[in-house]
Amino acid sequence: MKKTIEQLSIAMKKIDLILHVVDARSINLCSDNWILKFNKPILKICNKADLCDQKTIKLKENEVFFNCKNHNGRKKLIDTINKFLNKKRNLLIKQGLKNPFFYLVVVGLPNVGKSSLINLLKGTKSIITKDQPATTLKTNIVKINNYLFLLDTPGVLFSKINDCQTLYKLALINVIKHELLPLNEVTEFAYNFYLKNYYQQLKKFYCFNKTLSFASFITFLAKKRKYFLVNNKIDHNRTIKAFYGDLINGKICLVNYEKK
Repeated sequence: MKKTIEQLSIAMKKIDLILHVVDARSINLCSDNWILKFNKPILKICNKADLCDQKTIKLKENEVFFNCKNHNGRKKLIDTINKFLNKKRNLLIKQGLKNPFFYLVVVGLPNVGKSSLINLLKGTKSIITKDQPATTLKTNIVKINNYLFLLDTPGVLFSKINDCQTLYKLALINVIKHELLPLNEVTEFAYNFYLKNYYQQLKKFYCFNKTLSFASFITFLAKKRKYFLVNNKIDHNRTIKAFYGDLINGKICLVNYEKK
């Protein structure tokens, strides 16, 4: 994190617009307030909008819902970027610069979709993407068109997190590798969150008729999907991993992890 911030501090001298990529399912939790110190315009790309409960989220003026894997949105995104740059572009043209070009920087936590955003803007898959945190290992400069250049950086993760619920939510949007946390605790937190906020969707997806405790739910799901060990005992580990897979892939319903 320290090295990345040092790289950004140097690059920010010529940056015209920050593209801050966050997961739409937890916009505020994914927002890195330290970038405000650079005093640069920020366009917040709320990625994975196809997985989030948009009707419960009120976006700010500089925030847009987006799905970086939807290639049909490329023109819309470039138009949005141009809108943010218009004021500076017009000023430079008045000063006599006929064809001004601009440097953008992409920041965000690991696995929120920064490389997918770059691939979308460029129209190719020149930057490696992978559905795991911390895939981008070094800084890359990418030419978008004749006047837009993009600086890609490694994902910046919070240096210290003391709140377990924050850790659980970051695991549920796949920013933190689930192997780093007790998966039973992550999934139990998620189950209780869905019971409170998305009970009908949870009940409909798993086809149960009454409220179950987490332990009873895991037993129910194991039997339903026939997850048993050789001695016919319930395979709790497999069941919990399967439930976690349903959660991070948005199979149950659209979700907003900041819903109270």
